[in-house]
Amino acid sequence: MHHTRLLHFWFEFALRCFEASSEKGKSKKRSNNGRSFRSKEISSQTDGTNQSKRRIQILLSQRRRQIEAINGAWAMIGLTVGLVIEGQTGKSILAQLAGYWDAIVGFIVR
Repeated sequence: MHHTRLLHFWFEFALRCFEASSEKGKSKKRSNNGRSFRSKEISSQTDGTNQSKRRIQILLSQRRRQIEAINGAWAMIGLTVGLVIEGQTGKSILAQLAGYWDAIVGFIVR
């Protein structure tokens, strides 16, 4: 029973982290034409080519943060699953990985 509560906690935690990271990008104040105030500031400081490069950099950095949050959520879920399996079977996470590796190699070598 304790393991299911722990697993539920980690799933909730990962989901909240993912939601928080995706909400950061949405919480910017918008002007009437839909552009953020920061992008207007950038556009007034730069010429046309630098402006488009800067916008691309901003979009890429936001996407990287979102990808990193998703990756972190999956890592927490994987660790939780490994810990639950360790609690149920008594095999450490490294022993589980060795067993999976042996199964994969055995399947390919046959």
